[in-house]
Amino acid sequence: MGYVVKQPIRIRAPEKLEKKVKQEGYEFWYQLFQVKSDVCQNPELPTIRSWKLKTAPPANRLVTERNPYYWKVDPAGNQLPYIDRIAFDMVESAEITNFKATAGGLDMHSRYMSFANYTLFMKNREKGDYRVIRWVNPIPDVLNINQNCKDPVLRKLFENRKFRIALSLAINREEISELCYLGVAEPWGALPCESDPYYVKPRYLEYNPEKANELLDEIGLTKRNDEGYRLRPDGKVLSVTIETYGAEEAGGAADEYQLIKEEWEKIGIKTALKVEQRDLWQSRRAAGEIQICAYLTAGIHWVVDPSWYVPTLSTSAYAPLYGLWYATGGKGGEKPTGELRRLQELYDKMKVTIDEKERTKLGKEIIRSHAENVWVIGIVRYPALCIVKNNFRNVPEDGIQSYRLMTPGYLNPEQFFIKQK
Repeated sequence: MGYVVKQPIRIRAPEKLEKKVKQEGYEFWYQLFQVKSDVCQNPELPTIRSWKLKTAPPANRLVTERNPYYWKVDPAGNQLPYIDRIAFDMVESAEITNFKATAGGLDMHSRYMSFANYTLFMKNREKGDYRVIRWVNPIPDVLNINQNCKDPVLRKLFENRKFRIALSLAINREEISELCYLGVAEPWGALPCESDPYYVKPRYLEYNPEKANELLDEIGLTKRNDEGYRLRPDGKVLSVTIETYGAEEAGGAADEYQLIKEEWEKIGIKTALKVEQRDLWQSRRAAGEIQICAYLTAGIHWVVDPSWYVPTLSTSAYAPLYGLWYATGGKGGEKPTGELRRLQELYDKMKVTIDEKERTKLGKEIIRSHAENVWVIGIVRYPALCIVKNNFRNVPEDGIQSYRLMTPGYLNPEQFFIKQK
């Protein structure tokens, strides 16, 4: 039988350390330690990565240089990486990055390349001397139906599976694809893509307003006012609000939500759209104050941060207070019941299951529950765009754009090279 003896941390020369902490602008020694131990923030830290940071953030331009101690060589024996120096310019918004891309000012970039600018990118290819690569985007636009809604009448409706299915069936995804994404967007549920080991086929994606109306009638929402809007059980007009923070990385083009609003109002649900600052949106989401939260969901490797499909954090927009309860060990939020509590229990089993087949089975059960219960309504997914200068080579035509894959890190960027003109 072994024992673990916990010893208190002893710091030699605490006065010198405290002085250093203050000089660096921190309050506690562990804050300084965290920065100094991070290869992405400390240029002095030794690393065997392909490039080594030369300028410390924050800076308007971060520069990395080829690391002579990188451990890979190509088949001919040449040490990698091929590129000697990479500079990352800090800009105020994704819009500026998109503008620089169309002007030919980027060697390569993929993140936040707006699909709304696709025709503009294509039009300027020759002038900007670049090519446009379409990668797989596993991340669908979604609408989180808040199971912790503050309005008790709406909450009861949101908790009703038939109500959520009706909202999904009332969305004309093909129209959204044609009008917002040049016809290339694919209707998709709020579920992982086919490449994810826990993939389950989406449901309730067809456009069927007749069935949507039928489901709403079935749950008792049969009364309407003079404008044709349905009335809630308490006699008030049935109205919902979709909230987003507006940037494309929040999910969806602006016109996409307008089309959804129009379709929901056709089935008698008055719908408002609300765009706000990201910080406000985040705080309202965590507090459970947003009725329907427009965002994205993890399309691949969701177990890295499971809150997308299991309420484990207050960022679980479909059940933020259940997520807070889980994250705090029951000290905060609300304790879930029924199926959402079962998802937490399934995930707890996943965490301790060694057998891969059994773990996959548990993960699929979680995703299958989402497909059947539609707590989060998937809308569409569309290609990710990568802008690459014509002399910037070895960038694969086939790729997956995903934060969870650290794209383009998994595409072997150490083998990218710049062809001399």
